[in-house]
Order: sequence, then structure tokens, then C-alpha cells
Amino acid sequence: MFDEEDVRAGLPKAIAAEKKLRLANSLVNVEGVVEDVNASSIDRLLGGFDLILDASDNFDARFLVNDYSVKNRIPWIYGACVGSYGLTFPILPGEGACLRCVFESAPPAGASPSATPRASSDPLLR
Repeated sequence: MFDEEDVRAGLPKAIAAEKKLRLANSLVNVEGVVEDVNASSIDRLLGGFDLILDASDNFDARFLVNDYSVKNRIPWIYGACVGSYGLTFPILPGEGACLRCVFESAPPAGASPSATPRASSDPLLR
């Protein structure tokens, strides 16, 4: 989704992704939004959608999205990648487990691998 030119241009990920997705299909409406999701912005950012695709980089945001998804019965797909591996977790409220069903609380800071090597506690990612 991103390339070295995006880095040189200093583009936020949302804007770089928007540009790439428009190139892939100009008939799809894409709007890159550069904003933190929090309790006061989540309804404005996610309300009215039929599906949430999440690639947030912290558990606080993931739990917020999870709770919003469950409360509003909106399916969401949690996606993450670090180094050479990735995972997805589709969440269908009312039909299966949610993120809080699997993790009661966020892991302690530094306990999870990070896409930012210097922030990682995993020596293989440093």
C-alpha cells in the first residue's frame, strides 16, 4: 500500500492509502482521514458504515473500536502485521467472539511486538 515516495513526501498513511486505492479503482469513493479515534470522535468517524476495517496500532484504539462495533452491531475486521507476519480477526457482533472475549484487557506496554522496531520488546525486531 505504501512505497518510498510516500515516505519521501511525508504523506500520512491515510492519505497515501487513499491515493493508491483511487489509482486501483477510480469508481470507488475513498476518503483518507488523518485523525485519532477516541471516545468523542468514534461515532462521527465510524457511524453509518456497514463494516469497519481496522489497522490501528494500539490496543486502546482496538478496544474502543471493538466496543463501538459490539454496541452498534457493526461487523469489523481487526488486522495487524509486524515484520514478516500478520493476522486478521473478523468480529461479527452477536455471532461470535469479540476482542474483549479473547483479551480481557490490553497487554502491558511493550509486551506486544510493534511495527516500530525501537518500540518493540522483541529483540528480533530491534
